Amino acid sequence: MSVYDPSRYSEVPTRELLDAAALGLIGVDRRLVKVLVDRGPAAAADVIAFASEENEQHRIDISQLVVDLLRHWNVPQALDVYMDIIRRDPEDVGDELIQALLPFRDKAVEPLLALYEELGEESGSDIAFLLRSEEHTSELQSRQYLV
Repeated sequence: MSVYDPSRYSEVPTRELLDAAALGLIGVDRRLVKVLVDRGPAAAADVIAFASEENEQHRIDISQLVVDLLRHWNVPQALDVYMDIIRRDPEDVGDELIQALLPFRDKAVEPLLALYEELGEESGSDIAFLLRSEEHTSELQSRQYLV
């Protein structure tokens, strides 16, 4: 029986499961998600460490899983991870990531402004969109609510 048998996921460290998923050795399915979610916020440090390191061998982008896990656990350190994910692909900021940023409200404004300055106007258009609101950036709003 393989260590990557879904019935044994609970025996595998969080970081190893994430690496296996990013390498394509295991699928990102409900069994994997359930095991990771059930580990609770205590697993957030491993998820954050995984997300913070770039690995050229990873064939599958599991950043959406990372966003979903951190959003579920609602850990304050997630903001830095979200900024890194935006930095890696600033022209494709998905709605799930926008939703993950909303609870941070004003705490997200300064990091988003700094990232916008770093990336420039052309690459940072989605970031500018996030920052735009009627209250002059006092609240982040998702695309569906902007006029």
